[in-house]
Amino acid sequence: YGIPEFTNHRPQNPPPSENPIPRLEKHLAQEWMMHPSCSREEHDADHGKLIETACHHSCDSLEDVIARLDGLMNDDHSHDPLPHVTEPTSDILDHASSADDPCSNNLPHNSNSQEHTSSRQRDYRAACQIALEGSLCGGVPPSLCLEAKHRLAQPFTDNFIRKTYDVDSICSFPSSLAVARLGIQWYPQPHVIFNLTDDVHISIDIPTEGFHRNNPQPRGSCQQRRPLHHIPNYCFGRVQGLIDTFIWVFFPALCHRHIHDNSYKRTSIPKEQYTLWYDKVLLPAVVAAVQDPSILQYIPPSRRVAQSTSRARQEGISTECLTGANASMDVLGQGTRSNALSYSLQHRHLGAIWQEIQSRIIAFPQFAGVRLYMGAKNLKLAYMHLDIAQTLSDFDNQWNAAVDKKFLDPDCTFIDIGRQYTPQIGSAAESNVLIWRRCCLRRLWRQRQAWSRQYNTAKPDGHNHSQSFEPRQCGVSTLRQAEYPFVTTRDAADMTITPTHNSREAREGLLYSQFYNLVKIPFDAAKQYPFQNPQLEKMALDPSYLADCEKSTRGSHANQASLKLAYRLSKLRVRAALIPNGEDEIPVPFAYGVRAEDRLSWALLQRILPHLAPSQTAVSAVHEEVTPDLEPPFFAIQSRTMARFLHSHINRYCFLFEHIKSQTRPSYSLPETAVMAMALRSLRFSMSGIIAKEPLLWRDRWRQGRSTTPQNDQQQGDEVELEGLGLYKSSRDYGLGWWLPGKFDWDKWRFKNDVGDRIIANHHIIQRDYGRQWRVIQDIHDVHARMWQAYKWAQHYSVRERPVNRGIWLEYLYSTVIELFQCDVWSEAVKSLDWTTGSDLNEKAATEFSKSDPPDY
Repeated sequence: YGIPEFTNHRPQNPPPSENPIPRLEKHLAQEWMMHPSCSREEHDADHGKLIETACHHSCDSLEDVIARLDGLMNDDHSHDPLPHVTEPTSDILDHASSADDPCSNNLPHNSNSQEHTSSRQRDYRAACQIALEGSLCGGVPPSLCLEAKHRLAQPFTDNFIRKTYDVDSICSFPSSLAVARLGIQWYPQPHVIFNLTDDVHISIDIPTEGFHRNNPQPRGSCQQRRPLHHIPNYCFGRVQGLIDTFIWVFFPALCHRHIHDNSYKRTSIPKEQYTLWYDKVLLPAVVAAVQDPSILQYIPPSRRVAQSTSRARQEGISTECLTGANASMDVLGQGTRSNALSYSLQHRHLGAIWQEIQSRIIAFPQFAGVRLYMGAKNLKLAYMHLDIAQTLSDFDNQWNAAVDKKFLDPDCTFIDIGRQYTPQIGSAAESNVLIWRRCCLRRLWRQRQAWSRQYNTAKPDGHNHSQSFEPRQCGVSTLRQAEYPFVTTRDAADMTITPTHNSREAREGLLYSQFYNLVKIPFDAAKQYPFQNPQLEKMALDPSYLADCEKSTRGSHANQASLKLAYRLSKLRVRAALIPNGEDEIPVPFAYGVRAEDRLSWALLQRILPHLAPSQTAVSAVHEEVTPDLEPPFFAIQSRTMARFLHSHINRYCFLFEHIKSQTRPSYSLPETAVMAMALRSLRFSMSGIIAKEPLLWRDRWRQGRSTTPQNDQQQGDEVELEGLGLYKSSRDYGLGWWLPGKFDWDKWRFKNDVGDRIIANHHIIQRDYGRQWRVIQDIHDVHARMWQAYKWAQHYSVRERPVNRGIWLEYLYSTVIELFQCDVWSEAVKSLDWTTGSDLNEKAATEFSKSDPPDY
């Protein structure tokens, strides 16, 4: 959302309005003091409708679901439950076995490991089917009913639920470096890990001239606005006197025409451009502004000096080399052998430095439109209080001491105001985990939507913060809503409500409102959730293919040992958070609440405050009057139950991946790769609400257009049928996402043939990785792709039963083997060209036929 164009007004208390539609500030004040709740009658009515559906056969609790996730069903103990492979002693990742019969589709159950012999000889097919599909053949999964089994039938009172307010983050666009009253700790050497890569829901303009100069394309097709996290930037330094508050410099004119998938490559400044910035703009500006040799003698006199100084520690061990994004961007990682250089810039020099920078960038069009951005996040613990006035007072005291507000525009300074609802210690809700009810959040959405529709079609009342707004026509949407299911459940969810860019709410300073469950805290380590390594699914690729890729010296290589370590570290983090050691009990109970946040401008916040204090008594009276009929907007689940549920939900996918991988032969088949890749994909989204956007997991079957480029290079379009696991359908029918039955052959531990083909057709591990590595595959003459093609043809065209088809199929294999034989023989023969004693090849053969183009055998 863009910075508002109107920037000259200052907050003022609005006079009474005759308009019956409450203004934005009053509407938000009411939301903050109340809570989004349905009535008891509405909850009962919804539950009655659920019972009437054909799929709802019972009201089951999370305890019933946990038993199924562990591979058990009712009192049936005829098979073993799934082992907890998150426990290091139960890890089966390295216990691969060899197959006695290479043609057999059944997986062997023998192992050389004495420690795991008994567990590996057990038949886990029934347990795994129950854990993933919710039942055995012909049965149905349990009907998870949070409404009936985990309803919080307690009044919403302060001695039951603790409600707190806090400031979670701040972001602004200062007009000068002099905004820092106490100075800046300056970083002369950029570090890619400090780049701003998170979506802060703010966009800025791209300078047209600079953009076209660096990205030649027709003027009319240029995107004139970009989200902040898509623009090259670097961290200039830390603001002294504030908690983890930094200043970034953004270079809109360097914005790439194509948005790179890698966030660090997308936001990093090219090496030559940063060198030019430092040597020709920044350093001369510092020298001209400071003019004190006693200070300047400490400043690196060039970018090259700054870079060399920061790498001084690497001189001790010369074998270390930069890898990944840090190497390609010529910037350093924060390792143990690199220094994060920093120098204090005093406040008395900051204003002059920025003025000098502004005057010098005129000569460099690639630096046109350079912007300062100041931000901080995760501040909630520093300013959390029961009273919002105390929260804002604490924040304001620190803010005013360290920041000069005359360099900030209140309409372009945004602050996150958070509200938390946590079980009160000593109450009936203690030792519970709260999760938002989807129905209550939807009720709030409908209320916000109805109000927004009226608010955007009404004529503004003349206040200067809404003068630039033109009323919308009826029926035009001004809000967007996104729901994120909680661990594939039907009745619990997170939600984000976002005003559209040109809506009245956005122009008056509201960027978004979000509601989410805090049980994610143990898994959210600096936005790094377990199993989120984007390369993790490469563990499912055929080892011989990966070996050929490494030998080719081209393409991207994933170190399997590193990926295995990342996978195991994720398992350890999950187990440490959910299964405490009995000898070392965690003193803090596993109890979490829910949270709501609004990101709004400082100007809008000042207009909200008068609506909070004077009406506190009246709102409390209304609260007491309405509360008896309203139920809390969240479910309450016992802490132990929630921990077991989350652990079992993750463990079932870990087991499936490790079991298949431990039973594979030295070379993986494509069906084996498909199963392991889907298990890893499920792990990646196991705790993520955006699983609904992952069709391979969420959807059942659908058709999708796809463009192809045949040999004549003429792009054509066709339609292909794709398939997923169908978690949405089972979540809707049974309250939790289970695999739809009929997709997996549990006797063979493989997806059924037609299902596997449709899954692979849309699986990125085949389409993306092999597509990106296609030149590498061509180097090895497509041997793996050809064998996979032959495998599918053998099943699809019945080559055993039909002699004609078998003849064509064998001809294909013969020609493949002959071609590979020719390549191998010629590859060895060409090596003789390097012999000092003379080559076996004559000069004509050596010049006419290259290593990749052998003569006919």
